[in-house]
Amino acid sequence: MRDRRALVMMVALGALALCLAGCDGGRPSATPAGTSASPAGRPSASPASTAASGSALGRWLPVRSTGQVQFGPVSCVRGAAGWCTALGMTQGGSTEGVAVVATARAGVWGSAKQIPGLAALVASAGDHQMFAEVLSCPAVGDCVMAGEYNATSAPAKYFPGELAQGYLAEEVGGIWHKAVPVPGLARLNTGKRVQILSVSCASPGNCAITGDYSPGKPEPMDTAMQAFVVSEVDGVWQAATPVPGIEQINVGQSSGSAISCAAPGYCALGGDYDDGASNGRPFIASEANGTWRAAIPAPGKPSGFYGTFKAVSCPEPGECVAVWANAKGSYAFAQRGAGWSPAVAISGLGDVKALSCPAAGECVAAGATSLSDDGWAAVAAESGGRWGKAVMVPGVKAYSYKGTHANSAITDISCPAPGYCVVGGHFLMTPSGGVDYWRGLVASETAGTWGTAQVLPGLAKLDTNADSRVSYVACSAAAACVATGSFSPAGYIHDGFVAAEVPARTLGAPASPVK
Repeated sequence: MRDRRALVMMVALGALALCLAGCDGGRPSATPAGTSASPAGRPSASPASTAASGSALGRWLPVRSTGQVQFGPVSCVRGAAGWCTALGMTQGGSTEGVAVVATARAGVWGSAKQIPGLAALVASAGDHQMFAEVLSCPAVGDCVMAGEYNATSAPAKYFPGELAQGYLAEEVGGIWHKAVPVPGLARLNTGKRVQILSVSCASPGNCAITGDYSPGKPEPMDTAMQAFVVSEVDGVWQAATPVPGIEQINVGQSSGSAISCAAPGYCALGGDYDDGASNGRPFIASEANGTWRAAIPAPGKPSGFYGTFKAVSCPEPGECVAVWANAKGSYAFAQRGAGWSPAVAISGLGDVKALSCPAAGECVAAGATSLSDDGWAAVAAESGGRWGKAVMVPGVKAYSYKGTHANSAITDISCPAPGYCVVGGHFLMTPSGGVDYWRGLVASETAGTWGTAQVLPGLAKLDTNADSRVSYVACSAAAACVATGSFSPAGYIHDGFVAAEVPARTLGAPASPVK
């Protein structure tokens, strides 16, 4: 139903020993000190290295390798002095597959901490595979993360990448509590296949999670997946339930893809379902005063093959925007009060990947100009409830051969205030006579003006095998952002990195390693 943005590992129940920033995971360095070697045909510096940094307000500190710890989803506390948390997992060695979190404050990363209790969940399982999937932090020292694990070896045999049961863990007052199974989900999930796809916390102790599960038998393709939601109310998790009303509109498979909570008891979630007439159609469900209303088909006519619900963002109760895309383009539909408006096409945005709405009627959607491999990284803005035409991120043509062979896209966006956003993504360079390579990029919007896209400082030097991505970005305020991603130092190896943006006027020390 949607691309999994997961960190996939095999659990080893050993002691945690993280590779620190600047280490190479125990491998010999591929580049002599003081040099920056590049594979044949690949420039060692970014094509636009002399261009503007992308933000007059902030500057990105050099990336920090986290070695064999790959961090994925990040969540920042709005207005809390650059306080952000990243969720990751170890890979390789005797500690492979341990879920960890690390927190950055004002660009300085603290020590990585292991999520407690996960070892106990899988200790008796025949297959120790697990995912660390989603993260939301509504306040300093208060976060919720969730993912999946195998309680039996059978699902891995039949469904690689789809695990048996869901779990969650919660940080309260700066202390991470033990991971536990998602309440009530095992009772629904008789087919022992589950995906945790989104979490949102309106405040500490008030969160919601969505995804999908299998209500059938644990056999190959026996039963289609179905959407669920589970809510935490005043610190107590309720039992997971099917998304209300989904069974009345769905005749095949459904999935809860994204959720956003503006205030306790006020959330919206969306996903995809099969209406029997097309291969995919978006649905939306809203919660008000703690009660979920029945899911409805997204108003308008967005449907068709390869259609996928991408994101929903609710800056205020009853004020939400959702985005969906298929092979024909990208669409947005909005909640203004009790009802949802008909979907409208986002002109010029061929494939929407992410959405951020810092205020009611003020949103930015990001992705690419085309769904195919010849698109450019692009953004489209909603202002006063009206969507403008998508524009190419400034400078992305510099990351292509002579302004052609376009293949770039934005994968994540964070907008802490109207007119101030950060996007992260990647581009594919196809040099004449050289070898194709991928590299991560970021761009910042300041006071409504987008700066030039740039490769994060230091990434080209780390990425000697030229295969990097910026996967996630998050901001607590303008020019107080973080990014996570991966790079390739050699062969098929991929290590992780973290980066931080700080106000340009702040000298500060470089971001410390994740320890």
